[in-house]
Amino acid sequence: MTGCVSRPSGRGVTSGITKHWLSSAELPDSRSIKQKVTVQIDPSVCILAANCVGIEPKLFQIGQEPYIELIDATGISQGTEYTFEPSETELEMIEEAVDSCPTRAISMQTAI
Repeated sequence: MTGCVSRPSGRGVTSGITKHWLSSAELPDSRSIKQKVTVQIDPSVCILAANCVGIEPKLFQIGQEPYIELIDATGISQGTEYTFEPSETELEMIEEAVDSCPTRAISMQTAI
């Protein structure tokens, strides 16, 4: 049911308020709503296994430091913490990279 109208209860006068219930087709697709995430590398546990680099080389790189570094869309190093709005595909790749890290040095959080 996509709509509902208030009916008189038999007592007094109703205000004529119309309630509208959203169907699932009218709800925004949560995948289309971009939100910022923060990806972090814990350099104290990173062993440069580089699984993340193989999965998402547009975000993870082996740099000058003895741990993986994060890079932005232009290739500039962001160090060990980077906040941005990933595409759905990028988000899936980041999740895969987090899961593939043997030392759990990668974390991802929704940014506020």
